[in-house]
Amino acid sequence: MKDLLPHIEQICSLGGEHHLMMGSDFDGIPTYIQGLEHAGHYYKLMEFLLKHYDEQLVRGWLWGMR
Repeated sequence: MKDLLPHIEQICSLGGEHHLMMGSDFDGIPTYIQGLEHAGHYYKLMEFLLKHYDEQLVRGWLWGMR
């Protein structure tokens, strides 16, 4: 998941922090992020992002997921 950080940082640096969304539709992709192989692991993404970003931003990106 740490490989996502540079991409998120780039989007935020361009003013896109309120336009970023993370989905859980993994159909049709050949590889997965380690630890995020299916939507049941989505909480891991939330926990990871909360270590790096403000909770309000993370909740917005994950559509209020708890």
